[in-house]
Amino acid sequence: MKLSIYHKTIEDISVFDEIMSLYAQEADDVQILSENRRSYRGLEQLLLEIDAATTVVVVSDLSSLGLTTEDILNRLDWFISHNVCLFICKYSTTYEYGMMQLMNKAVLTTLLQSMLNTHKNIVEIPRNKRNNSGRNKIAFPDGWGELYEEWENKKITSKEFIKQSGLKKATFYNILTEYKAMLKEQSDYLKKYRCGKRSG
Repeated sequence: MKLSIYHKTIEDISVFDEIMSLYAQEADDVQILSENRRSYRGLEQLLLEIDAATTVVVVSDLSSLGLTTEDILNRLDWFISHNVCLFICKYSTTYEYGMMQLMNKAVLTTLLQSMLNTHKNIVEIPRNKRNNSGRNKIAFPDGWGELYEEWENKKITSKEFIKQSGLKKATFYNILTEYKAMLKEQSDYLKKYRCGKRSG
């Protein structure tokens, strides 16, 4: 089983701790996909390439699925109709019964019905209420991940990276530093939960 964590850059990554504690050791693979609050392209790409039989998608809240209630309803319906397991940190019932698709589907269907029956207070759009945040996360420009990978693999120069990202030089280097720190945070986070899983 593969865990695909969809992380919004405004969220503290520790929001996934409980699910990671429960399932990281038994998962064959864990990936973290981070994306800006208002962007959902990475999520769309993930869902296009997903193997429903072997992948569990993890999000912090329903608001991670879309900007509007309609977007959230459509995505939730997509998970249900495609039989893709979705763990939502805020709703422990989505994951406390294990990676059982039937139970997960029943809980997601209940959430969807609740939203459709005008109980829309379930959906809380994030307002960046990070209690202990020392600094705001920088929003990465569209296509940043792909450009970074090309730059990292020396397919493009720093000058080309700056030009294609559309940033001023100083802003570019600030964002680059933030992005490297985020990648390290993700790597350290995965190591924290995967260190015991080694084949001897």
